[in-house]
Formats: sequence, C-alpha cells, structure tokens
Amino acid sequence: MMRRKLIISGAAALVALAVLAGCEKKPAEQEQAASPAVQAGGAMQSGGAAPSGAGPGGFAQGGSRRVQATAVQATIVPAGTLKATRDTAGVVVPALQSSIAAGVGGIVSRVDRQAGDWVAAGDVVLRIDDAALRLSVANAEASLESAMLNLSSAQDNASQSSARLELQLESAQAGYDSAKRFYDSQKALFDLGGISAQALDNARGQLASSQANLESARLALDQNRRGVSSTPSQSQEALRIAVRTAENNLKQARMNLDKAAIEAPFAGQIASIAATMGMYLGQNAAAFVLVGPERQVSFSLTPSDALDVRQGSRLSFETDSRKYAVAVKQSPSVPVGGMLSLTASIENGASLPFGTVGKVSYVVPLARGAFVPIGSIGTIENRNYLFAIEEGRVVTKFVKVLATSGAVGAVEGLDAGAIVILSPPPGLVDGQEVQATMTVVPDLVAAGGDGAKAAAPRRP
Repeated sequence: MMRRKLIISGAAALVALAVLAGCEKKPAEQEQAASPAVQAGGAMQSGGAAPSGAGPGGFAQGGSRRVQATAVQATIVPAGTLKATRDTAGVVVPALQSSIAAGVGGIVSRVDRQAGDWVAAGDVVLRIDDAALRLSVANAEASLESAMLNLSSAQDNASQSSARLELQLESAQAGYDSAKRFYDSQKALFDLGGISAQALDNARGQLASSQANLESARLALDQNRRGVSSTPSQSQEALRIAVRTAENNLKQARMNLDKAAIEAPFAGQIASIAATMGMYLGQNAAAFVLVGPERQVSFSLTPSDALDVRQGSRLSFETDSRKYAVAVKQSPSVPVGGMLSLTASIENGASLPFGTVGKVSYVVPLARGAFVPIGSIGTIENRNYLFAIEEGRVVTKFVKVLATSGAVGAVEGLDAGAIVILSPPPGLVDGQEVQATMTVVPDLVAAGGDGAKAAAPRRP
C-alpha cells in the first residue's frame, strides 16, 4: 500500500494511526468463507456497544479492534412426531334406524300415530283390515277339527279290528302247525318207500300255503297295532301328519291376524309414515321408519387419514361454537366414492337434534423429527439450512424438511435439544460469536414431542 506523508500533530495523530491500523485486515479475516446468509447477500453486523477495554470509537487501547458478539434470539428445539389437526364435515344421525315393513298385505284401516311421535316398544302405529285374516283363522280351526276327527276314527277302527286279527292269527298258527306235522309224517313214509314223490310234494305245498297264511295274519295284526292301513288315506301315521299340518296352519293364520296391527319393535321416534288410511299396503312393503333415541355423528375421511383414526379414537365435534367429545365406533371399511364412512358416539350424554351439521376435528401424524419454527429455516441452492449455536458461536446446519404444520416444521439433520437462532439477522457466518436471549416458542410447545416442551431459558 502506498503510504503518504502526513503532517499532523497531537490527538489527531493518534486518530490517524488508528484508522490506518484498521484498514490493514488480518489474513484470516480476508480469507474467511461466507456463510449461507452472506452468500445470500447479507452483510455481517456487530454490536453497537464497544467491547470491554476499548478506547474511544470502539478501538482497543493497544491499537487492535475486537468485534462485539451479535445479539440474537434463540430457542431449544424438541423432537417427536409432528401432528396436524384436520377437519371434515359431520352430521348428527340416529344410531339406530329401521324401516318397519307390513307383515301381511291388506287395506290400511287406521293410522294411530304421526311422523315425529315418540313411541314405546309394542305401540301400534297403524292397522290393516283384518276381516279376511279372521276368516282364515276360522277355516284353519275347522281343518284342524276335521283332521283330528279322522285320526280318532281310524284309531277306533284299529281297536275293534285287533281282536278279530288276533283270532285269525291263532287260526293261521294252528293250520300251520297241522300242515307241518302232516308234512313230517309224509316225509318219513317217503323215506321208507311207503308213498310216492307226488304225495310228498302235495304235503309240501300245503305246508307252504299254511305258512303264508300265518305270515299274512301276523302282518295284519302288526299293522293294526301300529295304525298302518293298507289304504294310505286311512293310515294312522298319515292322519297324524294331517293333524300336525292343520295345527301349523292355524298358528300361521293367528300370527297373520296379529300382524294386522303394525307395531313399533323398539322405543324411538317415528321419522316418516309411508301408508295412509284406505290405501293397499302389500306384504313386506315399508309402513313407517323408526329411529332410536341414541345419537351419533356420521362423517367421511380419505383412506390415508382413516389409517390413523381407529375404533375408539377420540375426536371433537364442533357446532354453534360448542365442542363435544366423540368416540369412533367402528374401524373403516371399504371406500365408497374414494371416501370411508365412519360414525362416532357422542359422549357425556349430549342430545343434539337429528340433522345437526358441524365440524369433526381429528389428528394425523405427519413425520418424526426435530421441531423448529418455519421462520428460522433458510434456503440456498435448493438446500434448507438454519443457524444453531454451539459453545456461543454460530454453526450452519443443513436440514431436510420432512413435514410442516402451521408455523412448525419437522426436520431431519438436527438433534433434540439443539439451540436454534430465531429470525437470523443478515450477515451471520459460521464461527461468529453471538449473545443469545433464550425464548420459549409457543408453537413448538403446542406441537408436542418426546418431552415436547421447550427447555427453560438458559444461556448457551
């Protein structure tokens, strides 16, 4: 550097020497690499107060200059799983709703209740004209009487025939015994040569005939005792079946008559009535819709969000500026139209009107990492970074932003408990000495985490 000769004196000479000394930078200062903030165009700043031991103008008495530590605000970051609160529309619906069908077809003769009425289990809501049903009961009763009479007659006939059949069996047995003895005697004579073979064959034929008569008599007596007739229509077993059929027909006719009064199967409120007096209501046609008193909230979620909303999960339902706790009743099933339908019970016995529309709030996890304020993250050459403080000096940390929620981001590349500078001033460089004022960031505390509260303020 060209040096000029200056004619100065007194205090002005001391000032001039100090200025010249300040213009000569140390080699380390000239070669210092710029931090991400400097590369972005920022200028390094120093504090406004002169360091201890400095003379007038911030220069040290020995002729060298000390850079004062830069004042910054910082916080201690927690780590954990960053979560987001999301909302979806929900509506209050009945937990139990049923369309009550007519058990029998017929003309509606009476409508005893109206839509909006509360009913108890067993209350009659409307009635079907039962004239034809009563006639069916009377016919079924007559058919049962006829079947029972036929069975009784067959049983009496079987009792009277039993004595006669027993005598016939005794006679057949005696005839068989006689034919057997005759055959035996003829066989003995034949063996001695006293009779011809023709005579023995005649004796054998008589024995076979008497044996057939005996078997026939035994069968007739057995069938009579069992109530079996040679004519199927007169069989006691067939008549017993006819009686049971008639009994069942009568039961069915009486049940149909009872169904003429269409009742509420459970206690609840009538949502709508599909029938009016005088109209024909077919069997199994909807007569009215009944809803139970218990309420629940119905809502839909995307399949990705539903993965974290399980049976028993506790959510909130907000309507008219009031919040209600709700609990999911079932796990998600098959999506319909790209959405999964779920229901949640309303806790604490809250009774909201059916059809009330509100907002269901639920929480989903986003990513696991260190929690930092979004405002502390900078970008250079498509890389995210922030300034941390280690041993009182600035350290640049390059991080990967995994997820954001509100003013908080979950990042990778930073440990829990690290001290991060908030709203970094321009010109910060690695190794620069800083004076940090510790601050608790409410958004970080609210974000939670593993020991999710920011540490108490302390000097780094």
